[in-house]
Amino acid sequence: MSQIGTQDTPAKDTKQRLTAPFDSLDADIIVRSSDKVDFPVRKCFLAAASAVFEAMLSLPQPENTSAPNGLPVVELVEDSRTLDIILRLSYPIDTVLPADFIDHARSVLETTHKYAFDGVLERIKRRLHTSRILEREPLRMYTIACSLGMEDIARSAARQTLRCDPFDFPHVPELRHITAAPYSRLLQYHRACSQ
Repeated sequence: MSQIGTQDTPAKDTKQRLTAPFDSLDADIIVRSSDKVDFPVRKCFLAAASAVFEAMLSLPQPENTSAPNGLPVVELVEDSRTLDIILRLSYPIDTVLPADFIDHARSVLETTHKYAFDGVLERIKRRLHTSRILEREPLRMYTIACSLGMEDIARSAARQTLRCDPFDFPHVPELRHITAAPYSRLLQYHRACSQ
C-alpha cells in the first residue's frame, strides 16, 4: 500500500530517487512541477483521472532530449507537494491522505478542479471522512470548502465544529478567503443545533 506522508515526500530535485508509483519503468510521460520535480507517470492513469489531461494527451507529444529516456514533459505551475498528492490519488492504488493534508488542501482542491480530476476529488472526499483531518481541523476545512464552493465538504466540516464552542474558535489563516456570510451560517448552525 502506498501512503502519502513523510516517508513518501517528493524528491527536492530531479536527481533524487522518487518513491512508488513514480519509480516505475513503465512511465511514458513526465509531469514537472513548478519547483522542478519530475514525476514519471503513465499516460493511461493520467488520462483516466483527468478530462483535461485526456484531451491534452490525445495530441502528439514531442520528445524531450532533456528528460530521462526522451519522455515528453508536461510542465505545470503547481508545486511538487500538490502534484505528489494528486498524482498518487490518480493511480489505482490504495493511498491515504497525508497528515499535513490540511496545509495543502486549498491548492490540491483547486488543482483537482482546474484539471478536472473528478475521480481524485471523490477519493479525497471519501478519505476526508475516514481520516481525522475533519475532526482535528474542522474550521480550517470548513473555510477552505466554503471558499471553493464545495458544499458537501463544508457541511461535513460544520458538523465536526459542533464539538467546539463557537466563541472559542481559533483564528485560522483560511478565514481570509471567505466573507462573513459563511461564518455567520456556521454560527447560526451552532445556535440551531444547540436548541
